[in-house]
Amino acid sequence: TVVALLSVALLMSDLPPDVAVGGVPVARAAQVAGAMMAAALVGAILLVAFPAAAERLIRRGLPSGGLADTIVRLIEGIRQGLSVLRSPALLAGVVFWSAALWVVNGYAFYVGFQAFDIPVGFVGALLLQGILVFGISVQLTPGFVGQFEAAIVAALALYGVPNDLASSYAIAFHGTTFVPILLLGAWSLARTPVALSDLRQPRA
Repeated sequence: TVVALLSVALLMSDLPPDVAVGGVPVARAAQVAGAMMAAALVGAILLVAFPAAAERLIRRGLPSGGLADTIVRLIEGIRQGLSVLRSPALLAGVVFWSAALWVVNGYAFYVGFQAFDIPVGFVGALLLQGILVFGISVQLTPGFVGQFEAAIVAALALYGVPNDLASSYAIAFHGTTFVPILLLGAWSLARTPVALSDLRQPRA
């Protein structure tokens, strides 16, 4: 869902038209990237939805052997993982609530923009959210400290937001969203009959 929203944000990009990297307008590059991402997402869905046809296509396009077998196994693993969603009603519910979750989360970024007087719209908030998700997809620091902020600063730099303002926004947003979750997690752990020492003990 977040990839789909990122694709929409890139296609509807409201990036400043005068910002360019290597002579290429960032807004134009974002739209091209959005189209490519949307096409890749549709392709991935079709591969999982029609595994037999996908396998024939892969084995026809790739030489028989390791790579083709690996890709086929990967598709089959994803398909089996999604088998619980074969019910159209269940699938629709999952898609709806996932989309609602990410849209609300994106709106939280937009509300933060208003609080810090950052001139970026809701589409920019969705773009920032997508960049942030990829930026913290691999945890490099505890609590994503520094990593979280760097992704936000990089995203806002596309809109020409000054580094100090973007950094202040990133630190404030990270703190106001991470600390409550940390406290709730500690409260939940305190209510469970499991001690930290039990978690450190290897299973027999």
